[in-house]
Amino acid sequence: MSALRQGLQVPGAWVIFPPVATARPILPRVLAAALILAAPALQAAEFFVDRHGWHSGIVLARAAIPAEAWPPGVVERDFAGCQSLELGWGDRNFYTAPHPGVLLALRAALFFDPGVLHIVGFERSASRALPNAEFVRVRCTEEQLADLCRALGASFGRDATGRAQPLGRGLYGFKSQFYTAHGRYWIGNTCNSWTLREARTGGVPTRVGPLGTLSSGAVTVQVRRLVAAKPQAPPSSPRTP
Repeated sequence: MSALRQGLQVPGAWVIFPPVATARPILPRVLAAALILAAPALQAAEFFVDRHGWHSGIVLARAAIPAEAWPPGVVERDFAGCQSLELGWGDRNFYTAPHPGVLLALRAALFFDPGVLHIVGFERSASRALPNAEFVRVRCTEEQLADLCRALGASFGRDATGRAQPLGRGLYGFKSQFYTAHGRYWIGNTCNSWTLREARTGGVPTRVGPLGTLSSGAVTVQVRRLVAAKPQAPPSSPRTP
C-alpha cells in the first residue's frame, strides 16, 4: 500500500493529513485500540455506519435487500454466500488505482471526476473481518431500511439493460467489487458526504456539511449523537452479518 493512500481519505483526497490507516484490511496497531468497537449481529430492521481510517460506509445484511432495489445479479450472483455487505463511494480514478499518486489525489479533490461504488461482502461478521473498525448501529423501521436499500441501489451506474457495470475486484474482504456509480467526486462531495446522505434515507436526520464530513470520525460522531437522540424502532429477530 502506498504511503500516499495511507495518508488520504479513502477514497478522498485530503492531502493535508499525515499518513493514517485506510480501508485496507490491516490497520496500524497504533490506531487499533482507539477504533475497536465490535458490531453486534445485524437485525432485520437495522444497519450500521462504519469507519476505518479515513473511510466511511454503510453495512447491512444481504438478506435485508429487496430483490428489486439493486441492479439484477449484484446481490444474488456477485455476492452469493455473503451474510453482510459494506458499501462505500468515492472518486473512480483514485479509488481504483493500484498505486495512487499525488496527481490523482489533486485531481480527485478538484476535478469532479466520476464516482465509483466499492462493495465488500463478508462471509460472516463484518466486525470479525474489520476488527479495527468502528460500527454505529442504527435501528430503523422496515420501511426505512427498504428506503435505504433503494437509495443505495440508485447509486449504481447501469447499462442500457439496467444492469450494474462492474469495474474489477475491490480492495479487501471475502468478496469485493467496484461498480460504476452516479455522482461526481470533489473535495466538497466525498465518501463521507455520500455516507451521511445514505444514512439519512435510513431515518437518521444527518447534516451534510464541511465540518460533518471532514473525516470519517466526524461522520460516526454525528450519527452516534443522532441515533442516541431519536426514538429507536423495537428490535426484531437477530440476523448474523
